[in-house]
Amino acid sequence: MNSHKRIDFLAGQHRSPGEVRESAGIERSCIESVNEKVNRRFSGSSRKHHLLIYFWLLAVVALVVIASRYHASSRQFFGIAGSTEKTISFQYPVEIVNISVAEGSKVERGEFMLEVKRFDLAASLSIVEDEITEIMARKNELIASTAAEIRRLEADKLAAQSELDVQLAKVETQLALNAHWKSDKPNLQTTEQLSPENLLAIKHRGLQQQKIHSATSFQATIDNLRQQLNSSERPADAKIEVLKKRKQELKRQAASLKVESDFSGSVGSVMFTAGEQVPKFSPILTLQGGSTSFVKAYIHEAVLNEVRVGQKVWIESLSPEIKKVVIPGRVESLGNRIVEYPERLKRSPLVSAWGREVMIELEENNELLLSEKVSVLLDQPESWIDVLPGLLRSKVLNNPIIESVQARNGSDGVRIHKIIATGLQAAAADSIEASGVVWDPVTNVYWMISDEDSYLYQLNAQGEIVQRLEINGLRIDDAESISIDGDCLYISASLSFNKAGVLKNRRRKLVRLQREKKGWVYQQEVDLYKALQTLTHSDSLDARTKSFITMATQEASIDIEAHQVRDNVLYLGFKSPLNSGSESVILRIDDLASLFSGLPVRAEIWRSFQLDDGDGSNTMTISDMIFFGDKIYLTGVDTYATNSSSGLWELSGDRQRAALMLSFPGYKAEGIAINRQTREAKIVFDGGGKGGSHFAQASIH
Repeated sequence: MNSHKRIDFLAGQHRSPGEVRESAGIERSCIESVNEKVNRRFSGSSRKHHLLIYFWLLAVVALVVIASRYHASSRQFFGIAGSTEKTISFQYPVEIVNISVAEGSKVERGEFMLEVKRFDLAASLSIVEDEITEIMARKNELIASTAAEIRRLEADKLAAQSELDVQLAKVETQLALNAHWKSDKPNLQTTEQLSPENLLAIKHRGLQQQKIHSATSFQATIDNLRQQLNSSERPADAKIEVLKKRKQELKRQAASLKVESDFSGSVGSVMFTAGEQVPKFSPILTLQGGSTSFVKAYIHEAVLNEVRVGQKVWIESLSPEIKKVVIPGRVESLGNRIVEYPERLKRSPLVSAWGREVMIELEENNELLLSEKVSVLLDQPESWIDVLPGLLRSKVLNNPIIESVQARNGSDGVRIHKIIATGLQAAAADSIEASGVVWDPVTNVYWMISDEDSYLYQLNAQGEIVQRLEINGLRIDDAESISIDGDCLYISASLSFNKAGVLKNRRRKLVRLQREKKGWVYQQEVDLYKALQTLTHSDSLDARTKSFITMATQEASIDIEAHQVRDNVLYLGFKSPLNSGSESVILRIDDLASLFSGLPVRAEIWRSFQLDDGDGSNTMTISDMIFFGDKIYLTGVDTYATNSSSGLWELSGDRQRAALMLSFPGYKAEGIAINRQTREAKIVFDGGGKGGSHFAQASIH
């Protein structure tokens, strides 16, 4: 203000030229100062405007990031890792005989833990045995009385025939005397109709007819009794068979009174001691797994997740460690109701949270801690490549076609794929040597066996192993064939001698499993090799069958690669030996129930035929078979070729030569199963331990 006043004051006075120049300089200086202040003010305002724009852009980016993270959260949920826990109890009263474990002790799979006894079981077994003995005694008494009656009738028949023969001899003698007397007196006249000769002739014919009728009557009665004596369908036999099955079931229950550990872990609580009486359904002890085997997770009710049973997920540890633990898992079940979250999974103990339960199965021997809080990811984390690279190679989407095979009849061929596995079994996928497969019509899945272990592998339609079952009590080597009949699953060993020329006990078995929910439990086994040896001493075998079985057992050339069970009849397909005509043989054994009970059975060579390679230049041997309608579908292998070679054949009617449908050069077909709903055959190939096994699917018309 002082400067402006000064300028106005000078402007109102008369000034000299020097003063005017000085005043102009001052004015220019003031104007420049004012312009500088104005420019500085406008420059600061522009910078603030740009900063505001930057802040808005950052806010938009932050909102996008938050929105994307919120969207991704629907691909992730949380849970708590747990382990398998089993409570040992019985559905009937028992008494503790022995408990070999203590609370907190470690146990291994298959280790003995507990033995109990049932008084009612022993009494029931004794009653059944007494009933069998009583019925057998009545049966033997009936057989003896029937045999005695036959002998009496035969004696009566002989006596009656002898008496009639004596009477006939008298009549014949009288006729001879009359003829002689008449010849001496030719002039003697008698009435023709009442002559002694005519009367004696009539009597002679009557005695002859009486003799024939008597013999026929006696023989009919004797034949009827003999038929009853030799009948195999007596009422007593049916009752004995029922009682023997009941006895076997009671013995099986008695064997189950010795409890072994189903898995490795530790003993939790022990509620009783030796000598104590235990009421039915009362817990005796608890067993906990040694490592986490499942995750119980929760999906919030406000979040939409695309989770399904059988889906593969990834479990990430939330422990504050430098190296995160990430393992694969599989969704085992989804809850059908909304429940409240556990306290540990709530964001705040004061705020309730509700969601849907999800049970996830984990691989064995993982690194998760018991009761550890984990995150469940529906998408594979990038860091998982560094943690488990081998499991990435086992994804179903990366199951390429190995080779295409053209059908012999000119129809569409089949494609050969590699059998792969989910993360739970991927590490051992390449070591599986597929030896047999069967379709389960109840659960609509395939069950596969390997000749290198005793596991059951669940196989889906895409050729992926989704589950590996270890059956408690199933101990078998060189398992080569598998079949299903109703609620029973049968696995047969090859019965073949090993390279050292020894036939071990585990290679001699035919094992029966019983269905339990969606899985199987061990029920019974039989020494099939011993049963075949016993048949060679049976009088019920025809000469051809006895010669074949004797050759197979005595020459140690036996190798059974296929079997089927249908209507209580066992069919065995022999890879070796061939019969005298170089044909493959299928042996039929009647009454499988009697075979498992150790009772005598009948056997016969049911079919014999050739499996050639199409042009008749080479003969292959059976590796598996399956009945479908009135036809038999067989896989066979060339045991003498340098490179593996096999095929698929169809056999119908009484033909002695099977029709070749498909050839698989370079592959060893070991098993065949047919889905009776889709009429598709699944064929599995043994990789010989080199790069895993393979499978193919073919339509059956």
